[in-house]
Order: sequence, then structure tokens, then C-alpha cells
Amino acid sequence: MKLKLEEVQRLAEEEFGKLMPDVELVKVKVKPGEDWEGDEILDIIIVYDTKKKKKVLDADKTTELLSQVRMSMVDKEDERFPIVSFVIKSEARQLRIGT
Repeated sequence: MKLKLEEVQRLAEEEFGKLMPDVELVKVKVKPGEDWEGDEILDIIIVYDTKKKKKVLDADKTTELLSQVRMSMVDKEDERFPIVSFVIKSEARQLRIGT
């Protein structure tokens, strides 16, 4: 069963809040796509902001977020693979993601 895009968005938002409470979540955008073999994927773009000098997110936490979203999707019988991108707010407009 495929989850609605809004449900996947909510999963990503919840995991982001749990794993990175000190980072501001600006927006999560989810769109369907295909990988190079034609299999269904979900592009998840997470726009964030931080007041810290270091603007880079913790790699362990970003990996864990992907893992948690993927496991939640599989538990709900959604086999699409999530591809997660993290974009800082200051660069989101340049990429035409919008904030």
C-alpha cells in the first residue's frame, strides 16, 4: 500500500524533530519519481535553518532519519525507496525549492 505524500512528509517531519531538536525545520517537500532502473522512489527535500556557526548537519542523524523513514514506510507496506536531501534555507531559493 502506498502512503500518501502527506503521510511521508509527516513521517520525515516527526523524525527530524526527534533527531535534531536544535535545528529549525523550515519545510519538507515530497515528490514521487523513478530511479535509473524505473523503480519508484520518493524524493524528500528537507529545508532547515540553524543559528549555529556550523551549518552542516550531523551525518549520523541524517542517516538515522533516512533509516527511520524507510522502516516506517516498509512497516506500512510502502516499498518505494526514499531519497532524502537536506538543504539549508539560505540556499533553498537558489534551488527553486521555496520556503
